[in-house]
Amino acid sequence: MSEAKVEYEVRDLVAWITLNRPEKLNALAGDMREQFLEHVKTAAADDSVRSIVVTGEGSAFCAGADIDNMVRLQSSGDEAGFRKLLRIGNEIMLALQAFPGLTVAAVNGVAAGAGLSLALSCDLRFATPDATLAAPWIKLGLVPDWGASFWLPRLIGAGRALEMVLTGSAVAAEEALRIGLITRIVEEHDFQGKVQQQVARLGAAGHAVAHAKRLVRLGAEDALEAALARESESQEECFESADFREGLEAFLDKRKPEFKGH
Repeated sequence: MSEAKVEYEVRDLVAWITLNRPEKLNALAGDMREQFLEHVKTAAADDSVRSIVVTGEGSAFCAGADIDNMVRLQSSGDEAGFRKLLRIGNEIMLALQAFPGLTVAAVNGVAAGAGLSLALSCDLRFATPDATLAAPWIKLGLVPDWGASFWLPRLIGAGRALEMVLTGSAVAAEEALRIGLITRIVEEHDFQGKVQQQVARLGAAGHAVAHAKRLVRLGAEDALEAALARESESQEECFESADFREGLEAFLDKRKPEFKGH
């Protein structure tokens, strides 16, 4: 059995964080949560990294928490151990949200439980045609965690979110795309290569991406007047950036801009 681990690799300005426990569908075990959190912090501290992609090794994204470990925690009454899992998971979600660049979940198979939460916490979700997403906590007598109760109703509405949580049934990629649970479906052939290409393009203008993330996130929850004020403030900052100058010059020269991320 391979060691439970999380890999980190930077590919042309994009940091790839890969859950590597394929024989268990990348279910989180050992110190995988801690490894993941450290990788997000590493990416955030690296000025050359503009985007993060999260994916799983093999045929799955992440099947959630390791059930054997959950059995051990429950049978021994280890509430402190269970709280630690929740705390680290919450720290992961907040770290991904705080990352200024683009974050993308490359969902290459099942994303369930904590795996679903991990995908939801990213800015965008690209999935293979055979990917499935599920909120199966109810089947264990549990409720959504790691931010799933926050993101699900915002993405698919309260009614669909509640149905998904109460049934625990998996949602196939086509249906997930239709209801807004994922952003797009990417063909499985050279999936990572295609995701890399799209993420590199979408996350190129790092300075503007950081402002856009903040504006869209806050705009979903605030009044129009506050949104207008934030937009003006961010637009003025972007107006003074090197990326804006490059964007204008590229437009006039009829060429693709080469953004520097500042």
